[in-house]
Order: sequence, then structure tokens, then C-alpha cells
Amino acid sequence: MELMAALDDQYWRKKHRHLLQSLTDVLTIAQTISAQQIMDRSPKNSATFAYIALYSSDSPSGIEHRIEDISELMNISLDTIISDLQHLPDLVYFDFSHSDRGYLGYIHTGPVFSAVHHKVQGQCQENQHIGAWDHQIVSLSAEHFTGILHRNDNPLSVATPREFERTAECFLRYSRISDIHSKEYFEDPKKMQIFNIIMDTSFWDRLHNIDAASTKLILGALGWFNRQMTEPSKDIIRDHDSRLPQTMLYVAKRIFEIGYLPYFTDSHYSKLWMISDRDEIPSISLHITPPPHDGPYSIVEEMTMDPEHWAPLSHRINFVALHIWISEFHEQVLDKEGCSIIRPYDWYPHLAAFLLTGLVKNQYAALNANFEKSWDWKTITKKCFLPFIKCLPYAIPTQHNLNALRALHYLCPKIHPRHQWRPPFGFCSLVIDFLKKYDRSSLSSPEFDSLKDWLLGLRTRESRRILRSEIRSNTHVYDSHDVYTTDEDES
Repeated sequence: MELMAALDDQYWRKKHRHLLQSLTDVLTIAQTISAQQIMDRSPKNSATFAYIALYSSDSPSGIEHRIEDISELMNISLDTIISDLQHLPDLVYFDFSHSDRGYLGYIHTGPVFSAVHHKVQGQCQENQHIGAWDHQIVSLSAEHFTGILHRNDNPLSVATPREFERTAECFLRYSRISDIHSKEYFEDPKKMQIFNIIMDTSFWDRLHNIDAASTKLILGALGWFNRQMTEPSKDIIRDHDSRLPQTMLYVAKRIFEIGYLPYFTDSHYSKLWMISDRDEIPSISLHITPPPHDGPYSIVEEMTMDPEHWAPLSHRINFVALHIWISEFHEQVLDKEGCSIIRPYDWYPHLAAFLLTGLVKNQYAALNANFEKSWDWKTITKKCFLPFIKCLPYAIPTQHNLNALRALHYLCPKIHPRHQWRPPFGFCSLVIDFLKKYDRSSLSSPEFDSLKDWLLGLRTRESRRILRSEIRSNTHVYDSHDVYTTDEDES
């Protein structure tokens, strides 16, 4: 019954996909038009709004703010907070829950508030509303950056409070305050305190080893460095110190190398390991043997793994979280016009290898219910593999990448046609071009022809379009049941 309901839902979405997209576009236009009007209603010189604006800079959806935190950090009373928020009807709401400490109050800013706040960033004079509180926001951020730094000096101390990392991340994403807009930036002692901390590569090295959640701060930093390396900030920095842009570029690349990239080259994601979800079923490793005597097919064997190889991987990040990080990295850094801190060849070869391995795990999990469930390989959506189209031209002809394709060739035909993977349009041609990079000593002509024939058949299942809408929660990326369109009725 659940399968039939899912199929009916997919049919409805397929039939009405153009209507859904039109509605999405209309809502986007309506948000843009109303954003300025809503912001004009917001309170002038409001500490509450200053706090919410800072801590909403990291969230594409709604977020919860503790009234106690707002009152303490901004040094204002509950009456002031309520008075401020009366100017934002329908965008925020209160929630009071009882506890042993009495009644705890929360302010919820829903997706509408977040969308409106995002729309007006850089479009209206936000400083007219909350500019008077900039110094307090910067001081708070400097205090929390320093708190993280002191935690790094003593690795045996308790974990860094999450609010420190959250404040630091939000500050770096809040371009109006954190970016270098003028030479006065270098005269602000609190901003320079933060600047000196983020320019210390050892800070990011030790931060990466504390908590995987710190990656959000690392992504915020990469976005910040990328903005400073574009005009007009770069000219201001160069006028201050002609050598500083090059130094900042070096620091940004080191942050990428030590704080972000290792997650995608971890053993669990770079090897064809299939981790069992049940103690009584051993984990396995796919062992690939090239075809004997120039034969067309490789030999794929499932070999039992020693638990000591994969037991330390229990703390690893699941694929859904990694997909969110990939999307954010592309949005904040790589896809930005004028991006200079990270080049495609610094990232795309690693991403291609990661996605190929991830696809093998995804297909294996589809065939074997007792493997990889806790890592979300089976439940990930097709959108997770859309970056293939950008990164495959940069893929390196390594033995690992070739073995991943051999494993896919082995696994895909075993899956029922209705549930087989549909690659994004252009994937198969790119893979065929990639296979041509191998010399015949690594990939024989008969095996190349065999892989090519398989890919040509798979190409008939490629999806030409995908709806742009995406729904996110704190832990999952929903792609509306993989709302790929079919090739029917499409040019």
C-alpha cells in the first residue's frame, strides 16, 4: 500500500510538474516584492531584531531563539523584546514551555521571516534598523571567537559551547557587519581580534578535530574569505597591505584542505566498504579483479571485513549531511561569480571520486537491506548526484575510480528496472569520455567496450530535468520523492 501511494504521488507530481514550478516562481516573486515593505515595518534601533538578524544568517528555514539568551546577550528586558516583536506580525511567534526553572520562552522565526530577511540582505538600508547595535554584535562575536580559541589551547577541557561556534559562524555569514567594506575595518580592535584568530591556520586545524558540527563554522569562514577576495573588498585590503590578499588566499586554501576536504576522503567514503547494520551479519568489502585474458567483465567479490577496520567509523557523518555541505560549499564559494579562493581542480576530482563511491554504496544498499541503512545511503535522493555533471570532467583516471565503475556495472543490472537509478542527463557521455583517459594497460579494449555498451543502455534512462524546489529539515534533504521528470513530452 505504501508503495502504491508513493507511485501515485510521483505520477501526480510528474503530471503537474509545470504547475508546481509556476507556483514556486509566483511565491518567490511575492516574497521579493513584499520583503521591503515588511522590513520597513520592523522596529528602528531594535536590539531584538539585531539579535535575530545575526542568528538567522545561517538558516535557510525557521529557527528558534531563547528569550533568555536575547535578554542576557543584548541586556534588554522581556517587555522590550515583546514591544520590538509587535512590529513583526505573522513572522514570529512566542512559545512558553514549563520546566523546573519556571516558564522558558522561545521566539520562533519561521521560513517566511528567514526568506524575507534573506531577500533584503543588500537590498535595503538594514543599518537604519539595527546599525546602532553593530558594536555590541561585534564585541559578542569577538568574545565567542576567543572562547573557541582558548578551548583549543586545552584539548582536555570540556567541549566548546555550541553557542560559541554558532555565534562565530553567524558573524562570518553576516556580510553587512563582518565584511571589509572600508579601511575603518582595520581600525576596529574587536574586528581585528576576530581577524587575527581566523587568519591563524592552527585554529582551524584544531577546530576540525573537536566536533564535526564545527564544519558549519568552517563553511562560513570559506564563504567569508571568498567574499573578501572579490571587489571591492579586495581593493580595500590591498590598499591596506599589498601582501595581505595573497596571505588570505593561502589561509583560505589551508582551511579548505584541513577543515573541509578530509570529510570526503575519509576511509569510509573513499573505499568500497559496505558496513553491516546487524552484529550477526559481517561487513564486507567489494574486491575488484580485472578481467582475465582481455575478457570483457571484471570479477567482483564480496569479502568479509575485519571489524577493526570499520569500528572506528561509528562517528562518521551520514551522506545527507555531506550533501548539504556540498550544496552549501558550491553556493557560498565555488559557484560565486569571481570565486578565487578554491579552483575547480582543487575540489572536483575529490568530489567525483566521493560521488562514485557513494553511488556504489547506494546501489548496494538498494540490494541489501541489512547494509548501510544507518548511513542513509539507501534513502538519499537523486539530487545528491547532480554534481556529477560538473565534477566528472575533472575526474582523475585512478584505479579506485575505475573499480567504482566496475562495481556499478556489476550491481546496477541486479536491481529491478522500476527501482534502478536514473542518472542526470549527460552523465553517461561524461563517464564514457572519462574512461577514454585510461590507457589499455589499465582498461583493456574488450572491457572498455563492455562498460561503454552498459553506459549507452543506461543513457536511455537519463533524466532531462528536475524541479528546482527543495525542502529541508534539520536532518534530511527531501526531494519530493525524487521529482525527476521523465523524458516524455520534453524537447
